[in-house]
Amino acid sequence: PEGMPYALLAEHQTTGGYPRVLEVCSTMAPALAQAGPGTRLRFVPTDLASSQQRLQDQALQSNAISAGIAAKLGL
Repeated sequence: PEGMPYALLAEHQTTGGYPRVLEVCSTMAPALAQAGPGTRLRFVPTDLASSQQRLQDQALQSNAISAGIAAKLGL
């Protein structure tokens, strides 16, 4: 009613009739989840190709980190 937006993450309740004005790319959800109350956010439109590229880049980075940890542990 007061016009303030709410971010509903993975385990949210139903929207209960509130308008859904945007959806956040899954690769950006962790950053959104770490933002504290009152944090100023800026949302930028993107397209499917950019989102898919970000997802691939994130997977490559995660795999590199996993490989580095495995190497350090001698696995």
